[in-house]
Amino acid sequence: MIIAISIIAVAALGYYAYSGSIPEQTASIGVDMPDLVPPDVDLPEPPAPVLPPTAEQPG
Repeated sequence: MIIAISIIAVAALGYYAYSGSIPEQTASIGVDMPDLVPPDVDLPEPPAPVLPPTAEQPG
């Protein structure tokens, strides 16, 4: 019985918190920055991957 009452209390508290009954103050920061455009850099092609030599199987 106590568990059921606890669940109802938590649900009611959650509804009360998210229904907007509690006044909230939100801060907004307005920063006026120009759009940063990355420079167009032509990079050389990377070298082809080289697989390491396989270990010789003793036999």
